[in-house]
Amino acid sequence: MTGQGTPFPAADLARPDWTDVCAIARQHAAAVDREGRLPSEALEALKAFGALGLGVPAPLGGGGASTATLARMARDLGAACASTAMVFAMHQNQLACIVRHGGDSPWLLDFQRRIAAEGLLLASVTSEEGTGGRLRTSQCCVEPLADDRFRLTKAGSTISYGARADALLLTARAGPEAHGSDQVLVVLPREAVTLEAYRGWDALGLRGTESCAFHVSGAGDAAQILPVPFGQIAVETMVPNAHILWGAVWLGIAGDVVARTRALIRARMRARSEADDRALPRLAEMNGILQDMDARLRRAIQIYDAGKATLEAVEMVLVKTSLSEMALHVADMGIRIGGFSAYQNTSPYSLGRHLRDLYAAPLMINNEAILADAGRMLLVNRQSAGNFDDEAPLP
Repeated sequence: MTGQGTPFPAADLARPDWTDVCAIARQHAAAVDREGRLPSEALEALKAFGALGLGVPAPLGGGGASTATLARMARDLGAACASTAMVFAMHQNQLACIVRHGGDSPWLLDFQRRIAAEGLLLASVTSEEGTGGRLRTSQCCVEPLADDRFRLTKAGSTISYGARADALLLTARAGPEAHGSDQVLVVLPREAVTLEAYRGWDALGLRGTESCAFHVSGAGDAAQILPVPFGQIAVETMVPNAHILWGAVWLGIAGDVVARTRALIRARMRARSEADDRALPRLAEMNGILQDMDARLRRAIQIYDAGKATLEAVEMVLVKTSLSEMALHVADMGIRIGGFSAYQNTSPYSLGRHLRDLYAAPLMINNEAILADAGRMLLVNRQSAGNFDDEAPLP
């Protein structure tokens, strides 16, 4: 991708028309943002490409794509249209939870086959009114019914692309008597769900995700409940994988900022000879930040793929906070360098949408809350960066 090099392997992403998918997302990005609507054209292109089933294992009909490949795709989409990229990233994160924790459940295995064959789009319903945004707390619960069935109602305070999703993955207490942190993850196909919107989505950025609030009600069989406690799913998969894929989206947005800024500087220098030399150090600094973001993502992917996300919890937590702040800093630098050429929405070098989209990055699971959790972990973990107590003494 222009301005970013090739931070992720491309060997297992050989489909020649991926550039066309990204081009469609880019073509409609401004309209999606302006109208605050779902990127329907890009979603159809993703489905036609087979992108929604790439995370399904190959024996079940999917692409068996690696974490690095999915991150590269999220990055490419981020450079084209942030809303499309976030829908893709959130879908792949939900899919990973099913793939990694569904076990040998016949229902869940068959559902993965459906995702691959039909291009089903998965949405997350982890947020809930009254929980203060805490992922690991639920008020709603799975209510047992006769014949091993259940029903579930939930006030989902933010359900991205919920009206378009083909299935929802909901967190809930394991039963009526369960503690708020005793949670399960439930799969509800759209045909088994009733959605009633009670708050719309008119946001500063990521306007095309349509992250509305819905009252959700549905029923199903016990087989639709993942067999692993949600606490384990969250720690091992949902949180670290989300940080990786979201981070890849932010890297893509920041990369497009650098590409546009570089193009603007070139245009100015052609018109005014050496008049814009003063911007060159800042351009180099912006590119350096991209390289740092890329390195952090590589490291996070290595930890996650090695199954060490729990052991390296602090590092996996901090990858989200650092990447979100670094990307936002790049966008701010681009605006300052570009001046009104970057400030105007009608300019070919406009960065307003990029900046607005990236302001969501520190808020998607608030950075302050994440850093507080990291600080608590460090209180009980003696090892930290720069701690050489167990190393040989310096000469």
